[in-house]
Amino acid sequence: AAGLAHEIKNPLAGIQGAMDILLMRCDDNHSAREVLTNVKHEVQRINDTVQMLLARARPRELKFRQVALNDVAQQAVNLARAGLSGDHRHRITIEFAPGDHAPVLTVDAAQLEDAILNLILNAVEAIESEGHIRVAVTPNENGTHTIINVTDTGRGIPPESMARIFSPFYTTSANGTGLGLPAVRRIARAHGGKVEVDSTVGNGATFSIHLPHK
Repeated sequence: AAGLAHEIKNPLAGIQGAMDILLMRCDDNHSAREVLTNVKHEVQRINDTVQMLLARARPRELKFRQVALNDVAQQAVNLARAGLSGDHRHRITIEFAPGDHAPVLTVDAAQLEDAILNLILNAVEAIESEGHIRVAVTPNENGTHTIINVTDTGRGIPPESMARIFSPFYTTSANGTGLGLPAVRRIARAHGGKVEVDSTVGNGATFSIHLPHK
């Protein structure tokens, strides 16, 4: 992702430089000045988008501290609820099921919260009419991991997309960047864990972040 962004940024810098030279050579009343100004503005917008993609693709340094996983998940749910638009707020409910005796783990709370929030927002986008999202914190069967499940009642994931959903820039959303799920997987792996997904078309999806007790 970073290499692709730099390949885009280099010619953009050349275009911006050319626009500056042409604008300096144009009188204030020249008919081309407005067109050149608009082009320069749009080039800057592309550059800003590339900067955003770079920021999302670049791994952040982990800052570990001991936190209760219930608290991290609860905060992500609170942010998701607060961020629902008016339309979504009336037709989508977000439930939080804290884990009984959920552990205190040494994690990067901010990045883990981002990962959970990302999954919730993806779930919101997957629900086309009325629906429900459930965020649950639960131990695995042998007690070696805690699992954070984000389950939705959305449209589900087609089989042909399942193998690609964690690939950078792959998205089926008109507003997506294709960087959210790769970031979720990167954060889980940085904590020694993993992300799993289970989905059936028409019956929603469950994304599960597995975090080891260490």
